Amino acid sequence: QMKRASQNSEGTVGLLTYPVLQAADILLYKSTRVPVGEDQVLHLELAQDIAQHFNKKYGEFFPVPKAILSEL
Repeated sequence: QMKRASQNSEGTVGLLTYPVLQAADILLYKSTRVPVGEDQVLHLELAQDIAQHFNKKYGEFFPVPKAILSEL
């Protein structure tokens, strides 16, 4: 969606803030495994990046969450 919106110049703030809010929800509860659909893997990767950068700067605090992908 984000790629499409940036190509068409039709992006909204929601497209940018939703992945950050989702990452915050994951990290808040120090989740180690997160069930996600294939369309949400990029959002989980953002949470992983945030956790890794935070841990590098401030010490080990957040576990780096891993995806649990299920087949339909």
